[in-house]
Amino acid sequence: MIKLPLSLFSRLYLGVAFVILCSVAVTRIAGEMVFKKEEFTHFSTTSQHIKELALQQTKDNPQLRLNGYKLPPPFAFYFNAKFIQQSQWPSFCQQCSFKAQTNNVEYFELEEGERVARYLIDSGEYYLAVYEKTDEEHEGEIEELHLEELDHFLFLFLCLILMSISLYWPLKKVRQQIRGLNKAQKLFGAGDMSARANEDILRPLDEIATNFNHMADAIDKSVKERAVFSHAIPHEIRTPLSRIQLAAGVMRQQTSDENIGVLLDDVDKYIFDINELITQIVSYSKLTNSDSAEYYHHYESILLADFIDARMALIDAPQEISVQLNICHEAQITTNPVYLRLVIDNLIKNALIYAKSQVNIFVLIEFNEVVLLVEDDGSGIEPENYETVFIPFARLDSSRSRKTGGIGLGLSITKAATLNMRGSISIEKSNLGGAAFKVRMPLDS
Repeated sequence: MIKLPLSLFSRLYLGVAFVILCSVAVTRIAGEMVFKKEEFTHFSTTSQHIKELALQQTKDNPQLRLNGYKLPPPFAFYFNAKFIQQSQWPSFCQQCSFKAQTNNVEYFELEEGERVARYLIDSGEYYLAVYEKTDEEHEGEIEELHLEELDHFLFLFLCLILMSISLYWPLKKVRQQIRGLNKAQKLFGAGDMSARANEDILRPLDEIATNFNHMADAIDKSVKERAVFSHAIPHEIRTPLSRIQLAAGVMRQQTSDENIGVLLDDVDKYIFDINELITQIVSYSKLTNSDSAEYYHHYESILLADFIDARMALIDAPQEISVQLNICHEAQITTNPVYLRLVIDNLIKNALIYAKSQVNIFVLIEFNEVVLLVEDDGSGIEPENYETVFIPFARLDSSRSRKTGGIGLGLSITKAATLNMRGSISIEKSNLGGAAFKVRMPLDS
């Protein structure tokens, strides 16, 4: 479907203007048809009066018919009357076109539009032609301003202006109210949970605003409940975990049985995994909760080469996996270091988990953006699962399961942190055969 470049209201304004112009054109055409009909009726009646007047004035003096009969005022201002022998009629009315015949009166029209009425008199010896004066016959006379035509166009123009104004202001008000709804939706979508739409607007927009506010209230309540839950659960879980860890330590001191020692080692490992899970849940909750924005309010300019070197020194990479770095030393961004640490640490750890023998880390500059690419030579990810891997606790297949390590929140945290950095993250096929994660971030100007 082709999307027009004009906005809805622009098309609406153009449509209204088009309808108004069409209405004016149709009204004018219909008016001209009615006006022509009335003009013909008026001409027919007037020409009949002129005929009776001309016959009466020439009754006692028939010579006037041959010497040139002239109409008296006021008829003479607009009409002429002439007695013509039948044989002279073709030469007199060479440019006449026949229009109608009523009551033995024939009506013709000149090329300029003037009407002619022909009456047969004196048993067919003469024709009396009553016709409207042409422009040439008006020369030398006092020209009159066609105020009626001017008033006609002025009336149409005023109607067009009034109709446009009467339609523009209501449409403008509706447009402003729709913009208000759109603004509230954008603010709410950007994380402002207090954003609400104004319900004191025209119908049916008020119903849309009311429904939006109900939805916003429900989402706000759900988000607050989730925040309370995500903050309370870690504390409630860590308390008994600490007690279990303490009890395991006491048991380890009081026993020399190797089998019990192995079980206690497993307990410590499980406690570590649970603590790691809790830590990641808290991190993910803070990244996706707008109320925690102040927690990440600190921003600074960071050189990626130094930052990645520092993070790599803290990551314990397996000896069988080779890590190659190819970093542009001019790459520098301004962001919160916590966001950047979460992105880099999780991507590198994820690559080390699934790689067979090789991990490559690239940092380059493309079109005023810093591109971070982390790829491995593992089994890779199917294209239909590119979005699924960013869902919390999502599991794809046996090759990317808990057997390889990981909790299921690393990539979700990575995406949330990337979005908070005003960046984007995508997945593609690695040149090594595995998965390649590409992060784009704004470059410092």
